[in-house]
This record gives sequence, structure tokens and C-alpha cells, in this order.
Amino acid sequence: MAALLAHASEGEAEETETDQFGTRYRVEGVLKGPNEKHLSVVTIWLQKANDRVYFVTLMPPKRKATNEEGKT
Repeated sequence: MAALLAHASEGEAEETETDQFGTRYRVEGVLKGPNEKHLSVVTIWLQKANDRVYFVTLMPPKRKATNEEGKT
């Protein structure tokens, strides 16, 4: 949990949408594990009207499209 919170506080939050549930933010960065491994991730957070922030999900970042030769 500490690594997830560190990821959220170190990354730049990008506001993605607001609806009746609150405002969603996307944070892209590196998650540092207890085994010293680093993993590029994207997390989604929800800030409700009461200003509380909730973790929604974690996913890998989208990869850039490559051509037939494997070049970006």
C-alpha cells in the first residue's frame, strides 16, 4: 500500500472526467516494489464531493504502436 501511495504522491495527476460520483484522475509513473523491482503503471483515482480520494484501479501503460519492423 505504501508503494501505491508513493506513486500517487510522486506522479502528476491528470484530471480525466467528472460525473455524479466525483472527479477521476489518472497518474502515470513507476511503482516501486518491496523486492526493489520497478514497474511502469497507470493508476486511476476518484475524488468525491467530500474531498476524500479513493483508489479505483491500476493498469499497465499503453504501448506505442509499432510498424512491421518493430520500430515506433
